[in-house]
Amino acid sequence: MKELYRTIPKLKPLIRFKNSSCTDLAKFPIKGPLLSNNPTLIGHAYDDFCQLYCQRLNYSLQQVVEPFDYDETIDLPISIQLDTILNQGLYVRGLKAWDHDMTEQSIINGKIDQAYRSGINNDDLLSIQEDDFQDMESLIRITYDTTQAFVAETTFISRPTFGPEISYLVGGADADLIIDQTLIDIKVNSSLSFQSYPWHQLLTYYILGQLTPGYTTQISRLAVWNPRYDVMMYIEIQDIMQILNFDTFVGEFIRILELFHANHENDPMTNRCLDIIKTMWE
Repeated sequence: MKELYRTIPKLKPLIRFKNSSCTDLAKFPIKGPLLSNNPTLIGHAYDDFCQLYCQRLNYSLQQVVEPFDYDETIDLPISIQLDTILNQGLYVRGLKAWDHDMTEQSIINGKIDQAYRSGINNDDLLSIQEDDFQDMESLIRITYDTTQAFVAETTFISRPTFGPEISYLVGGADADLIIDQTLIDIKVNSSLSFQSYPWHQLLTYYILGQLTPGYTTQISRLAVWNPRYDVMMYIEIQDIMQILNFDTFVGEFIRILELFHANHENDPMTNRCLDIIKTMWE
């Protein structure tokens, strides 16, 4: 699959910036310098906050608000779990303001997410470092100043998922946000230099949507939000289509999935999923 993505032409010239006259990544001033010694943790913690903030802003469009899903193996007192779920529900519904305790809860949830993704248990979940707290507070203040970028007119989806067939074949996948026709990835990088990875990841999510039977969400724009620079970067799908033979690319994407699952050719579920997405794409 890596070889396939290396065939994508350079996307950097296609990047635009929402509500900014600046067009040079190197010239954007950093508004939220890294204060934490654990930037990966802050990435997970900020995602927790940003999801809740966007759910609050778009509550009328949000069909279901899922509370944070605590793993049963996580050694976290049940009183803290219930308190977090209660605070999240009240906040999303506009019945309480974000406060000191919720920032700490996001950091704890960030630790849990970090441990889950790394496979390394964190035995110090409830200890909040001051630099982590201050870093989060800085990013939260910046996000409050950019409220309008997260207000949807017609469509809002928090952590969008894709069809069971394609999800089964790729081992599961969920994006960050869909606001109207924009698919958004949240990145809290200290550097704003161009990287192909987030754009390739967003393009993959777009493809997964195209390979989902009955998928009705219209995506016309891929975007990356970085609160450290208070910048929403985006690429129009139509611009990508001008430089990439999309039909050929998706056909090759499916072919590689078939090769990857070739050793499971006797698995009825795999065969069924492959048949469904091939038939739909054809």
